[in-house]
Amino acid sequence: MKKSTTVCEKIVDMINNKEETTNEVNILRDQLININKSFGERYGNKILRNDMDFLLPNFLKTHQIIAELCKNLQLTENLGNNLLYCGLLDECRPYRMLIFVLLLNETANLKNDADLGYCLFREAYLMTDNIYGQLQNTTYSFVLKDYLTRLETSLPNIKTNKLTSEEAMFYNNLSNKIKVFRGMCDAEKQSKEYGISWTLDKKYAQNYVFYKKNKVIGNVGWIAEMEIDKNDIFAVWGADGREKEIVINPKKCKNVTFTNVSNPNTLSFVIEH
Repeated sequence: MKKSTTVCEKIVDMINNKEETTNEVNILRDQLININKSFGERYGNKILRNDMDFLLPNFLKTHQIIAELCKNLQLTENLGNNLLYCGLLDECRPYRMLIFVLLLNETANLKNDADLGYCLFREAYLMTDNIYGQLQNTTYSFVLKDYLTRLETSLPNIKTNKLTSEEAMFYNNLSNKIKVFRGMCDAEKQSKEYGISWTLDKKYAQNYVFYKKNKVIGNVGWIAEMEIDKNDIFAVWGADGREKEIVINPKKCKNVTFTNVSNPNTLSFVIEH
């Protein structure tokens, strides 16, 4: 384990000190992979988590190495959650959805295990920010709305079997047809690739139009509004005692109207269809 960790430290030090060359990093990557292969079955979850603690905070530069370490890994819910939470919380939070997509594509079983996929996707989604921006950086083919459709098809009873007791109570108390809102940047609106979290509270949605962690560019944002049938909701997510997010597959978004928000404090009520 010490050899593996030492190589990880060297890789990260080179990246942070901007001294790396592609060739040098590749040599260290190969060295790390060969060390871990030499462990064989002894390269267990504890060693992997130690390696990931060093590599994840620099995910955009180390993702190829992480992919090699996770290739054909047999994932469990416990190990999956451990990998999502490797590294310091604040340093790795911006990459959790990217980590999930990597695990989905590299591990032996996650892509074909809908139950596990739902659990880890929910965890990654709730414990990260700027998912729209993250998915623009993935090197894999991953379309959020298509993945939700796969989960819906494989797990038709999500709203009865997968929600926590508090989430289920919130869902059961909804009317058959509800009005929901979502704050979004101008780029998201123009792309028509809407995010999946909505709320019943328009003022709460406004908090996310210019949400700092979403790295919004420009001074124009939008509050999206639509009516949706309760049965078309994918899920309701949220920690106990916290605001609940109404998760909706973008394929179910119809007749959306938009209120223009020119700055965080002023609404100009221009309705677009």
